[in-house]
Amino acid sequence: MKAAAFFVCLSLAAAQDIPAPTKTPAKTRPEDVATLRSAVELHDRGEYDSAIAKYKQVLSQNPDDITALYELTFSYFAAKKYQDCIDAAKIGVQYNAPVRGRFYSNMGSCLDESGRTDEALKLYRAAIAALPGDFMLPFNLGITLTR
Repeated sequence: MKAAAFFVCLSLAAAQDIPAPTKTPAKTRPEDVATLRSAVELHDRGEYDSAIAKYKQVLSQNPDDITALYELTFSYFAAKKYQDCIDAAKIGVQYNAPVRGRFYSNMGSCLDESGRTDEALKLYRAAIAALPGDFMLPFNLGITLTR
């Protein structure tokens, strides 16, 4: 019983490290759909810098486009631009969106890959407490712990 109470208190404390989202994401504008598709194709071919430029192009016109922002973090990660990924993910977690946990996953992965493993572990644990339904968070926590 004491262990269960301790776990609940620990989970609540960790969840407090994750602020509630304050922003509302915007849908992708119809005129940006082709640009995003092109960016995804560039990413898939390993042309990360070109993909990043296209995502930034969309975001310059529609800064709240959650799809472009998420894909941007993913391309930064793939390009090993870890601090850029972390910075973009910090913006992404401010949005009340279904992909919010994925921003935390990308941020944690970038922290881990850049040698900041303790920060990654703390972030994953706090994000899991705040977003218990996101399956990628415990998965990525497991990867970091395995390393």
